[in-house]
Amino acid sequence: MRNNLPINVTCRYKAICRCLLLWGFMLPLSLSAQIKPIIQKGATRAVIIGISDYKNERITDLRFADVDARNFADYLSSPAGGNLPTQNIQLLTNEKATQGQMAAALTWLMDESKSGDQAIIYFSGHGDMETLTGMSFLLAHDASAAAYSGGGGFPIIFLQSIITRLSTQKQVQVLLVTDACRAGKLAGNEIGGSQATTKILSDQFSNEVKILSCQPNEFSLEGTEWGGGRGVFSYFLLDGLKGLADANQDKIVSLMEIGRFLEDKVPTATAPHSQIPMIVGNKGAQVAQVDAQALAALPKKENTASLTTIASRSGVEGVSIPEDTTAARLLRLYEIALAEGHLLTPESGSAYQLYQQLKDRPSMQAYIGLMRRNLAAQLQDEAQIAINDYLSADPRELRKRWGFDNRYEKFPLYLDKSAELLGPDHFMFQRLKSREHYFNGLNLRLAGERLGTDSLLIRAQNEQQKAVELDPTAVFAYNEMGHLALTLNQDQSSINHLNKAIALSPTWVLPWSNLCFSYFKLRDFTQAERCGLKALELDSNFVMANYNLGLIYQTINNHKKATYYYKKTLKNDPDYAKAYFNLGLSYYHLGDYKLSEKTWQDYRKRVPNDPSIYNNLGNVAIDLKDKKQAESYFQQAISLDPNYGAAILSLGELLAERGQFEKASSQFESYIKLEKEDASGFYALAASKAQQKQAEKALEYLEKALQLGYKDIDKLKANPAFKEVLILPACQTLLQKYFPN
Repeated sequence: MRNNLPINVTCRYKAICRCLLLWGFMLPLSLSAQIKPIIQKGATRAVIIGISDYKNERITDLRFADVDARNFADYLSSPAGGNLPTQNIQLLTNEKATQGQMAAALTWLMDESKSGDQAIIYFSGHGDMETLTGMSFLLAHDASAAAYSGGGGFPIIFLQSIITRLSTQKQVQVLLVTDACRAGKLAGNEIGGSQATTKILSDQFSNEVKILSCQPNEFSLEGTEWGGGRGVFSYFLLDGLKGLADANQDKIVSLMEIGRFLEDKVPTATAPHSQIPMIVGNKGAQVAQVDAQALAALPKKENTASLTTIASRSGVEGVSIPEDTTAARLLRLYEIALAEGHLLTPESGSAYQLYQQLKDRPSMQAYIGLMRRNLAAQLQDEAQIAINDYLSADPRELRKRWGFDNRYEKFPLYLDKSAELLGPDHFMFQRLKSREHYFNGLNLRLAGERLGTDSLLIRAQNEQQKAVELDPTAVFAYNEMGHLALTLNQDQSSINHLNKAIALSPTWVLPWSNLCFSYFKLRDFTQAERCGLKALELDSNFVMANYNLGLIYQTINNHKKATYYYKKTLKNDPDYAKAYFNLGLSYYHLGDYKLSEKTWQDYRKRVPNDPSIYNNLGNVAIDLKDKKQAESYFQQAISLDPNYGAAILSLGELLAERGQFEKASSQFESYIKLEKEDASGFYALAASKAQQKQAEKALEYLEKALQLGYKDIDKLKANPAFKEVLILPACQTLLQKYFPN
């Protein structure tokens, strides 16, 4: 997958990764040891295609696919690649690589090739599967983003038929090189289209010799660090074919030699990013002949084979420095500190401090680069795991964030030191500094939410802004900015940031779920529902998406649907307390008081000091005709929060119902002190005073309730407490004033 990464480095393939597939179709397995080199006795022809610039703006452009194609063409036309004449190479790049031109060039290859010849097909660009048809395609320059079969998509089955005709009918040796990688949003993203295309390319051809740029689920990088703008794998592959891989110097590059060369060079060049090439096939197969002049012209490059062997370990185990026993002792302490995770602390014995002691010793210069890379990588590992878990919406990772886990506090320093070790010229430097700002912002946000301090949240926003300035592809930072804006009631800003996160990672469930809540806050329930359902398309078990949909349906009084989504929430996270609280509310509105009570008791077990749950339990106890228990619950709520108005009012009403009017009046007066502008408190106090035969006081409080907006005249007339008050002329005048009709 080619996604934009900082420092001009691009990710070329996210899952199955960028691959070069080399097929020798003519030879039976029994003769595999005799596979001939690329240079054949017959004629060699090549169709080379590289597309970075796609016509359809909905298909994300690549960066160096066309450059790699031109370099491969230059290699074939050079002495090292066989001196192919110009007329034997058809090079199609960008706008020249339309579906029609691709078909014409491949037809030329079939028509001109004869028995004993060699045909080379090279493709670098997008590969994808069409969602509706299930067919796989190589995408030409003019591919349609909506339907590849409608135009611009070159079907893999066509490629299969071309290779079959060349290899079996014409007895032509075929070499196929494909870089059918994807980047950004493609039609088949949600069904794994690019991965499926690569698998089909692999499955449909047998008896292959393969060279793959990385292991499954690794990234394959490209960037300006390699040849001014190349894929790191392609860059070293050509170096190896030109002779740098010829370990035994017999002027032949075998599959085993090119494999070892790539395994030495690529992981070292991409460290601390993991990219380990793969080779499959007969290790003795010859893939190139060495041209002495081309080999001599290659820039001198550091031989890192000895370091690569060491780099496969967590430290530098096995390095011996017999002439410097002090260095050997410090090195061993460094290994132990690295293995035990003492990277920066304790300061006197940390891996970082020991590295500082060793880095200038002459006896360590052969190994210090490896030590630096290993330490830099390990300083990144834990932060990277946290990010990966976040991107996968791992519930455990999310719970740590919701629980204000302090483990993130060390990550900014870790990332800062890692960037320091690699240096500002390293391709990972800006990315590391971006993540340093990201975790700084995350820590500020968690502290701000814990303390209820907006100033910390604003500082967190500034940190996230710095993160995306350094790495515009930091999708997790955009999601964090959306969350921060939501918390600060910057609802439209939240929507903008979350849409940016979705554009960068359309299949990441978390921004969809957050966007759902943003629209919910704006009371745009249609959009909120759409985003919530989209989140569940991506992950039907995602806790927050189910919970947010429950909120939406509860707010629009669709309590049946609300209970469905709250129950799904709790199925996937049985300890999500808020879901119990709201599920109990929906049961209450549906009239299922027993189930409501049970659900609220489940909430109380998890949050025993929340006064609101005792108020709710008190109200449901009244409905279940257990007023004694209700009074106990209201008193518990007030003991937890003496200023909890709802419980004070409810307890007053319960006391008044029992005829304890003086106690009830005391509760209502306490409520009015707290809620001076709430009509219900004055209405309840007026009723209590009327019951105590204090008509003048009753009229005073009733007038205050009417002034504050009390409008339920029918309830007022039906209330037996006001029976004697309502017939008073003063009350008639009062009612005529507020209810003239």
